[in-house]
Amino acid sequence: MTLVIAGHTLQAMFDEESNFVEGLFAASDTAITSGGTILVSGFKKVVEIPVRVKAPVFCDEWLNGYMGYHYEGGCFVAFAGSTLVAQHMMNSISNHLGELYPTYENGEYKIAMPCEKNKHLQRSADVVNKHRQKGKYRHHIA
Repeated sequence: MTLVIAGHTLQAMFDEESNFVEGLFAASDTAITSGGTILVSGFKKVVEIPVRVKAPVFCDEWLNGYMGYHYEGGCFVAFAGSTLVAQHMMNSISNHLGELYPTYENGEYKIAMPCEKNKHLQRSADVVNKHRQKGKYRHHIA
């Protein structure tokens, strides 16, 4: 059986000179068992996962791709149950939250995961070239 405790600090209870950090916390047991027998102790069941949102780069009003991160933070995920399934899920969550892309869709700003490439903003030059190839964009010189 897994025990996970999560909570939020109460900063108001401490004076200003305290080294106490405000925020969320989680604690869990560390035993992996099978049939009531402890197989491994010291196994992390709460994992910190980085959350990063790419920074769009503009030349005037034209998008010129992404470079660096606009936001870097983190979250934590706890699991109970199969360690094989948990490992797969932790990897999947990490891959999705570690490289998020700001995008604009249907008149709203949104965040797209790396696997949603069709939702990522494209460089302005790439959009023009794609439309030229399809014959939908014609540049007229006066």
